[in-house]
Amino acid sequence: MRWSSRWSSRIVGCLLALLAGGALAGGRVALVIGNAAYPSAPLANPVNDARAMADRLGELGFEVRVLTDADRSKMERAMVDFSQRLGEDTTALFYFAGHGVQSRGRNYLLPIGAPIDSEAALRFEAVDVGDLLDEIARSRSRVNFVILDACRNNPYERKVRGGGSGLAAIDAARGTLIAYATAPGSVAVDGEGSNGLYTAELLKALEAPGLKAEDVFKRVRIAVSDQSRGLQVPWESSSLTGDFVFNRAAAAPGEGTPTAAPPSASLEQGLWDSARELDTPAAYQAYLERYPEGVFAGIAQLRAQQSGRPAVRAANAAACDVSGRWHNRVPSLDCESTLTFTPQADGSFALQEDGCGDVTGEARQVGDLLVVDWRHSLLCQGRTELRFDADCRRAEGDVIMPSGFLGCSGRHPSTVTRIEE
Repeated sequence: MRWSSRWSSRIVGCLLALLAGGALAGGRVALVIGNAAYPSAPLANPVNDARAMADRLGELGFEVRVLTDADRSKMERAMVDFSQRLGEDTTALFYFAGHGVQSRGRNYLLPIGAPIDSEAALRFEAVDVGDLLDEIARSRSRVNFVILDACRNNPYERKVRGGGSGLAAIDAARGTLIAYATAPGSVAVDGEGSNGLYTAELLKALEAPGLKAEDVFKRVRIAVSDQSRGLQVPWESSSLTGDFVFNRAAAAPGEGTPTAAPPSASLEQGLWDSARELDTPAAYQAYLERYPEGVFAGIAQLRAQQSGRPAVRAANAAACDVSGRWHNRVPSLDCESTLTFTPQADGSFALQEDGCGDVTGEARQVGDLLVVDWRHSLLCQGRTELRFDADCRRAEGDVIMPSGFLGCSGRHPSTVTRIEE
């Protein structure tokens, strides 16, 4: 299913919020986007910035989805998914690196391939930051961060009547901090290294144990201002009402956030991360012995069995080229269908499924797993994790349905086999 405009995205977000009743799972959730391949104004750093930021946030306990060089449809779809994952006990973080434009006091993030040649085109072809902020506010998540490394000078500004340099100031709603790479109305540079100046310093500051959020951004502001000799001064608009610590490794007793995961959850996540990195039956068994009813118990049992099979691909094996058609069988859902994977410029694969409903999605290689994020309808979205055999002709895994809406729940074993053309 596709959404044709930001208005349909907002409608979907409203519907999901009403149905969920704010009862979505808590934790740290992040959406990270880096756009660089603009046809008329390419940038060097945003893709590197996004990937580095996603890695750092993952280390800090965030569940991260990262997009690179995304068009408007992918950006809006990701934002709908992002807003659906938020709830009253969630810490939300949105990060964007790329081109941004202001017009009449509103800020727009530019997708790849958007034909921006007028103010009207900007409203309909770009992504309005205000719409995202509205969805975050509607979710009632207690702590929110919106980080915009999108103040680069770009040629689109002169095509937009009522526009100006950099981005416009936005008032942050309660519990929200909005961070800009430079002061409103000013311009930031793309940077000469592998990362932009602002993001490079932010990555360093996020490493500091026990540092409160306001102090993280203050440290970034000082470092960027010093390195640019005052030409670039980052700026924030904050309405945070409590203390939030990104890196809780050495946080003082009582310091943190109302959305912080309890110590047991942090220990469980750490043990699970270690098991995934080792990817051995013993590692998964160690997790199961400690957390037999843990969050990852189901997938740990599956991987403990699969990682001991001789036909399973090694973790360092080359990724399969899954482009083409596959036969998909999910017995517990009484589903037999055809999956078509189409390669994308960013290395991912677009999914179209025929036979078990109108299912679309995006697949990417994560280690020796193919991870497929898919959507069947407004109420049923999920993930499929597939592990391929040595010759990339067959895979087994799980269809994971976390929403619980209308029977869309549970884990369902799946087998896919390549259709030889």
